[in-house]
Amino acid sequence: MHNTIPYNPTILKWARERINYTEEDIAKKFSKSVEDIQSWEKGESSPTYLQLERLAYEIYKKPLAVFFFPAPPTHVNINKSFRTIAEYEFLELEPKFKLLIDKAFSYQLNIKDLTNNINPSTGFILNNLSFNHKDSTLDMVESLRNFLDISINEQKDWKSTTKALESWTNKLEEVGIFVFKEAFKNENYSGFCLYDDNIPIIYINNSKSKSRQIFTLFHELAHLLFNTSGIDSKNYFDYFQGPEEIIERHCNQFAGEFLIPTSSFEKDIQNLKINDNTFNNLAKNYSVSKEAILRKYLNLKLVSTKYYEEKRQQWNHEYLELKKIRKQTGGPKPYHKANTYLSNTYKDLVIQNYLNNNLSIEQASNLFNIKSKYFKPLIQYYLGKEI
Repeated sequence: MHNTIPYNPTILKWARERINYTEEDIAKKFSKSVEDIQSWEKGESSPTYLQLERLAYEIYKKPLAVFFFPAPPTHVNINKSFRTIAEYEFLELEPKFKLLIDKAFSYQLNIKDLTNNINPSTGFILNNLSFNHKDSTLDMVESLRNFLDISINEQKDWKSTTKALESWTNKLEEVGIFVFKEAFKNENYSGFCLYDDNIPIIYINNSKSKSRQIFTLFHELAHLLFNTSGIDSKNYFDYFQGPEEIIERHCNQFAGEFLIPTSSFEKDIQNLKINDNTFNNLAKNYSVSKEAILRKYLNLKLVSTKYYEEKRQQWNHEYLELKKIRKQTGGPKPYHKANTYLSNTYKDLVIQNYLNNNLSIEQASNLFNIKSKYFKPLIQYYLGKEI
C-alpha cells in the first residue's frame, strides 16, 4: 500500500529514534502491531492524519510540518553538548526527559532563526564572563555579583522565594539567558541547560519548590559559564570522574556560595541557636530553602552529617505530603501554561514578529506550541491589554 498522506517516512523513524523510543513503545500507544509501525516508517502504509498529528504533537513533540520535510532537520549532536556526562549514561536517559531536551533544542533553533543567531541582550553575559574549573568559587561569585549588580542586601530585602525566583529569572533574561520552565513530572531532575555561544538556554523543573528552582537556576548558570551544557540530577555524581566531577561539584558549590555568601552568613548566625526556628528565619532572609541553610551549616562543620541527613529526610517527607494536599484537579488554560513556561524574551520575540507581520498567527502559535485559537488570549494575558 502506498502513502495516503505525503509525509516523509524517514522523518517518522528519525523522530522516534531521537527520543529513544522503540517500535514497541509506539505500537502500544496506538494499540497497533510492531509491523504496523514498521510499515509506517518504511512508507508501505500510512497513519491517518489524526494519528500523524498525535505522533507530532503528543508523542514526538515536533511541529507537524517537520514530517513533510524532504529530510530530517539538522540538529547539533545533543550527546556532545553535555561534556560532563558520559555518553553511555546520556543514552540511558528516560525518553520523556530526552523529549524535554529535544524540545529545548527546538526552542533554541527557533530563537536563532528569529534573531539571526544574535543574542538580543546589549549586555550578554557570555561575552563578559567565562570560568574554568581551576577558578575559585569565591572569585566566581564576586565576578557574577558585580556583573549582575544585585548585592546580598538587595537579595535579603526580597524575603520571599516567589519574589526571588522572579527577580533572578528576569535578571538572567536581561543578560541574555533564555529561561524556560516545564513540569518534568520526574523528581530525579531539577533542570538542565543548553550551552551555545549566542543563544544559551536554561530549562527548570517547575514541579520543584521555588527555592529548588532558584538553586537550579544558578547551578545551570555555572555550567554555561564553564562553557558546557549540564543536567541537575540527584543521581549523576555516581557516574562522574576526573574533570567532569570537579565541574559538577563546582557548580553546586558556586550556587550555594552565591545564594548564601559565607562572609554574610557567618555574621548572621552569631549567637543563634541551631534549631528549626533559626533555619526558617535564615531561609526567609536569603530566599532559599531550609535545606540550603542546613547545608551551609554542614559545610562550615557546625552540624554533623547524621543531623543533616535526618533533617533533610524529615523536610523532604513534609514537602511531599504538602504537595499531595495542594494537588489540584484539572489544569490551567493552555495559554496560562504557555505564559508560565516560556521564556519572556522568547515571548517578546515571537509577539513582536507577529505584530510586525513577519509571522502568521499559525506560525506564531506553532512557535509557542499552542493551538492558534489560544494565541491572542495568550498575548493579551501576557501584555495585559487588548490587541
